[in-house]
Amino acid sequence: MSVTITHVAEKAKVSKTTVSRVLSKTPGFKYSEATCKKVFAAAEALKYTPSSAAQLMRLKDIKMVGICTQPKNSMFSYSLLEKLSKAIKELGYYPILIDVNESFELLGSPHLHRMDYLRGIVCLYTAQVGSIKKLCSTYHKQIPIVSLGSNTEAGDNVRVVATDHEQGAELAAKHLYDLGHKNVVHVYYDKESQKYLDDPAKHKLHVETVLIPSTKSSTYDYGDKIAEYLYKNRQFSAILCQNDEIAMGTIHGLMQRGINVPDDLSVIGYDNMPFSAYTNPGLTTVSQNVDKIVSIGAKVLISSIEGSAIHDDFIPSHTKIPPELIVRESTKNLNK
Repeated sequence: MSVTITHVAEKAKVSKTTVSRVLSKTPGFKYSEATCKKVFAAAEALKYTPSSAAQLMRLKDIKMVGICTQPKNSMFSYSLLEKLSKAIKELGYYPILIDVNESFELLGSPHLHRMDYLRGIVCLYTAQVGSIKKLCSTYHKQIPIVSLGSNTEAGDNVRVVATDHEQGAELAAKHLYDLGHKNVVHVYYDKESQKYLDDPAKHKLHVETVLIPSTKSSTYDYGDKIAEYLYKNRQFSAILCQNDEIAMGTIHGLMQRGINVPDDLSVIGYDNMPFSAYTNPGLTTVSQNVDKIVSIGAKVLISSIEGSAIHDDFIPSHTKIPPELIVRESTKNLNK
């Protein structure tokens, strides 16, 4: 005879509803530690496996939205993910992580069984949008998509909430120009950032771009490779990095090779991660307003889900969040 939820409830001396909510960790319900221990112990002793059909029926009642993850997570994407999940929960929805890089899975089950239960999807990066749109098309699903990647084209149920990276590049370039820098190298590891950070040329800067080959190494290792490149190419007075992690690795690599920051070379990062204030020297960087990005992004998604066709006309298709330049000790004034 197969073990049912009734057997678990009887052994744990609780209701079937309690067993269901404890084992499935249903959002909005909390039980004492003692109750949870009894339920889990009873389920383990009886070797109880929840019914897949029952799980799917429960999911119909949960307001679920998907959040796409990426294979190479950085501190910035972790921060974005954590705050976005919290913002979505505060609006009464349940965030589910989606891996679109190797396999599309929700709660460990194939998308074929779970796609219908998603009310909307957030893509952290531009490259994920195409995969999600293809999946929606395959399963004849029309749901709102919000992209936090600035290069995403709006339309076809897609709305964009992202940092104004063009303005960020201008802030960094103007800062270096005002400090008297003329020859600058810009390093990046994905072509998405090249579009914006090549624009410093219009600020009378000579900019050379360097694409770092994508490997399994961390972005800190990328920075060390850039330091090696700069050691052999000393005509630059400053470097623009795609993110703070590359900048941190670059500073470390330069110091290891006897090049002082900022006396010999100025370094600017991007993102303003918490550690950037505590590097030696403190890192000048362009700050993305993550709190505002996730707050507006979550509200745009939920508004798109709950609004009517009339409301859709009032929800912006593209929202640009202004960045801010944070000046610290890693950039030097050459005019003095």
